[in-house]
Amino acid sequence: MKKLKSLLLATVFSFALTPFAMAERSIRIWGQAEDAYRQGNFSLAAKLYEQSCNDENNSLSCERLARMYFSGEGVQENNTKSIKFLEKSCNLQLQENADRKLGDIGSTCTKVARRYYYHHHDIPAAIRILNKACNANHRDGHECVWFNIKASNLYARGNYTDAAKFYEAGCNIGYKKNSHEATNCFNLGLLYRKGQGVKQNDAQAAKFFEQACNGGVADGCYNLGASYYNGQGKRQNFSTAKEYYGKACDLGDQGGCDEYKKLNIQGY
Repeated sequence: MKKLKSLLLATVFSFALTPFAMAERSIRIWGQAEDAYRQGNFSLAAKLYEQSCNDENNSLSCERLARMYFSGEGVQENNTKSIKFLEKSCNLQLQENADRKLGDIGSTCTKVARRYYYHHHDIPAAIRILNKACNANHRDGHECVWFNIKASNLYARGNYTDAAKFYEAGCNIGYKKNSHEATNCFNLGLLYRKGQGVKQNDAQAAKFFEQACNGGVADGCYNLGASYYNGQGKRQNFSTAKEYYGKACDLGDQGGCDEYKKLNIQGY
């Protein structure tokens, strides 16, 4: 029986913050709030940040205010209000991003997702925010990669159930677009093959290996080839196994090249 590749794939990404244009009045109130905060007048700073956030829709003021409600600086600590203003900042930045055709919006929306997950253990809310931000960034930003990063961290800590949820959400955002999305499909396939965090299901494993392969993940093509070779989740077919081993080889996987050659010698 052919062995499957079982190393979870993680993504490394670098990010840069993007500045946002603000109206003159918004800049003035923002500056007053910043001055008050630096001078230690947190109560005044909070009032000005709230005015700037609510009246001027200044995303940075919303984010600062969220931080103050979270830490209890100048206002009574209130996690509900904190996440409310943080999510508003995320939404405003997404709108600014759409209006001005900017690049990656940075990490604000990721902060919202982290808050929902870590402080409320609200996985659907975290995934909702990440999906919205990822799609707004044309599936090419920080929020898209966070699915893989978060799931991989959860997996490393043995939390396979939550890892599976994030891998699945990351896979569903569009595995054909970028390799870092397709790795979520591959990793989810491994969880189904091993029965970690989900009910063991070879057919589901093969399905996600195929999606990963379509997204350009060599290990996905190799494991799909092994699924056809072993008859696990797919009807046994050595010719089809050879085809997918060949795809893995074309993507740079030496193991795929070796298995392709063996089946080729055997006449498949």
